[in-house]
Amino acid sequence: MLETAGWAVASAEAREALAAAVSRLRAAGIAIISRHDDPVVEKSETAIAPALEITRSVNDWEWRWPLNTYRERDAGALSRNLLERLAIAETMGADDYEKLITERTRVRAEFGALAGVCDAAVTLSARGAAPVGLGWTGDPIFVVPGSMLGVPTVSLPLLTDEGLPLGLQVIGFARQDASLIAAAMAIRDILAPRA
Repeated sequence: MLETAGWAVASAEAREALAAAVSRLRAAGIAIISRHDDPVVEKSETAIAPALEITRSVNDWEWRWPLNTYRERDAGALSRNLLERLAIAETMGADDYEKLITERTRVRAEFGALAGVCDAAVTLSARGAAPVGLGWTGDPIFVVPGSMLGVPTVSLPLLTDEGLPLGLQVIGFARQDASLIAAAMAIRDILAPRA
């Protein structure tokens, strides 16, 4: 089980829902390890902690040229957020980008070591219930690690928060998509058996 950097901002109900799911998986005979009882998980947790920062910085740099094109055509069509991120990207150099890619590669290797001790990782898909309205899709803190790692993930709508669906995220390993799907299906069958 991974807590990730999102654990600190997850709602109490979301954390309790994940804990209850983990208890049910254990009761079904699934071995669950966490950072509290396995040093490999702890190293992976530490490695992926800055996933949001690394990913945003990589994205800022990579969006620089497309956003400049849009800004030249109609700067008013870009959101304030995108203009701010473009300004950040314009302060970055190729060396900054190379350092980010090198760090991302290191983090991917660190996370890959988990494949030697478990079949998949589970965590929350979001910090809690989806926000009301269409103005914001919510905090990406729980899904960014999978994107940064370049690994397959599945979100199973098996948990709830504030009476609304909340995903149980199952994270796999690079080029092991079929194994991830098998693990996710096993988890689904335990937590939401078919009638």
